[in-house]
Amino acid sequence: MGFRLDRTYVLRFEGAMEGAYVKLRATPVGVALELRGGEGASLSIQRGAELLAEYVIEWNLDGADDQPLPITVDAILGNLEEVLIAKLIVEWYRAAVGVTAPLDPPLEEIPMEIPTD
Repeated sequence: MGFRLDRTYVLRFEGAMEGAYVKLRATPVGVALELRGGEGASLSIQRGAELLAEYVIEWNLDGADDQPLPITVDAILGNLEEVLIAKLIVEWYRAAVGVTAPLDPPLEEIPMEIPTD
């Protein structure tokens, strides 16, 4: 029997989404690359919903009827706004690649003078 790393990601939100909780299975590199998009392409909302339905283990999101929202493509597309799906994808990607805090600010540029002698 071999070893399998069984990681999960828990997304917690602030601001308007404070209190939302989403737990996802480990994300293979190929899926993380798809979440990021490549060559200027972006992930479609349909594909994002499919990936969420596949990787979300649990969440505390409710539908319009105030009942727990099933983790299915139909429930996601039928109940969540596009902006919310996009936010979930962005935060999932950040967790999958280990971005947990704002990146350090860029170093200040130092002007270089070239001697003209």
